[in-house]
Amino acid sequence: MASNQVSARLQYATIAMMELALRYESGELTCVRDIAARHDIPLPFLTQILNQLRAHGLVQSVRGSCGGYRLARAPDSITMAEIRAVWESPVESSMLRQSSELGDAAEQVWADANRVLQQYLSSVRLDALVDQLSSNEQMFHI
Repeated sequence: MASNQVSARLQYATIAMMELALRYESGELTCVRDIAARHDIPLPFLTQILNQLRAHGLVQSVRGSCGGYRLARAPDSITMAEIRAVWESPVESSMLRQSSELGDAAEQVWADANRVLQQYLSSVRLDALVDQLSSNEQMFHI
């Protein structure tokens, strides 16, 4: 079993948000078709994802032939925790509610895991991901 259990929806949302972050400073709108084609994402699926991101205030859309999407806020003010929260709730402990030492210990493990994951994702900003990408590309062009 793979250790990376992130949904396709969250993976694609992250890619789309990074694409929009790359164009944030220029104010350039990005067409959903361009993102879908560049990353081989099914267009209807990506459109749904962007609409959900828009509903949560992370992106803005402009309609029309010159329309597209852009970030609603600066990339340095958007965290991975916010993107994840659009679809994925925190890891939940068992609903069994049995009062036992083992049950309490198991519940505590999942609560601790959720807290660590949430702290980490809250510390990862969209601009840092884009900066990391830019650094990696420059390194290969030396």
